[in-house]
Amino acid sequence: MDNKNAAYEKKVPWTIKDVVIALILVVVLIGVGSIVIGLALIKGKTLSLSALIITLVLQYVVIFFTVYFIAIRKRGGSWSDLGFRSFKFWGDLGIAVSALVGVEIIVAIYSLILNLFHVIRPPDRAMEAVSLFVKSGGSGLLLAVGIVAIVAPVMEEMFFRGFIYAALRKRLGVGLAILISSLLFAGFHLSLYDLVPLTIIGAALAYLYEKSDSLGPPIILHSLNNLLSVILIYYSRNLPGV
Repeated sequence: MDNKNAAYEKKVPWTIKDVVIALILVVVLIGVGSIVIGLALIKGKTLSLSALIITLVLQYVVIFFTVYFIAIRKRGGSWSDLGFRSFKFWGDLGIAVSALVGVEIIVAIYSLILNLFHVIRPPDRAMEAVSLFVKSGGSGLLLAVGIVAIVAPVMEEMFFRGFIYAALRKRLGVGLAILISSLLFAGFHLSLYDLVPLTIIGAALAYLYEKSDSLGPPIILHSLNNLLSVILIYYSRNLPGV
């Protein structure tokens, strides 16, 4: 076994029970965040940008400190155990871009099938949130890129791949760990209609993590996917008649 595989095969110190506790905390946070956004909708009849920003920041702060206190402070793990390890940037960048193309093709086929069967998709909450940033001009666009394409990928990959997937893999093996962590990742976004594409994306992210032994490649893929979404929303809003 080479050094790379030996490093990854080391069992992480946190357990599935720790994962369940962390998930409960995050679910509570999502509930609180939803209440905050709901109150903003009722009071102003429109989504408040400040309420959205506060909710997103609070969400990722709680994710960060939940993982930190459970994995590092309580269980004695390290940032390396959580996947923050070196990787081959240019080589893995090419793999991430290839994976992004594959994922987007699958998602496009999935959307086409829904359209063919006249399945009406509800308003995309993520699209509405990004659109709210874009409405505030260039500064809003930069803020959207910062939160959606930088902060979110790092925090979510640390949580779902570095923390959850690693604990599941230790007890359940690679296959089940990829499946369960991907379903949890999809469920985290609270969109039944996007459950399939988000599960596919989650599986691709977990597979990249498994093969690269680092959160770097999945963070890159996640960031590129989110950045592409922000760009598409930005330009779609600026098309004539849109």
